[in-house]
Amino acid sequence: MRVLVLAFLFCLHSVVNAQDSVKIDKPIVCFPTSTLLTTLKEKYNEQPIFVGKHGLYDDVITAVYGNITAGTYTMVEMDKNIACIVSIGTDLQFRFPAKNELGL
Repeated sequence: MRVLVLAFLFCLHSVVNAQDSVKIDKPIVCFPTSTLLTTLKEKYNEQPIFVGKHGLYDDVITAVYGNITAGTYTMVEMDKNIACIVSIGTDLQFRFPAKNELGL
């Protein structure tokens, strides 16, 4: 079984590495963290709906702020000093995976 799992992981790694990456030039706008968070709250009525630690940096947080009524969202990466807007959009929807037979 262990050999089968290792073989699967090796194949998966090969498939991922076989894909050509694409570099895009996407403008990222950054502000002082306190300024951006105040603006999201006061001007756009967006509140944090998803927050998590960045996978590579302990002091960086990725968050999605949303206005459920208006359907707007802003995705932000930030530390205590600088916050950068990664994405903004409309038609905010929540999608959850289907429950399994155990109700989980």
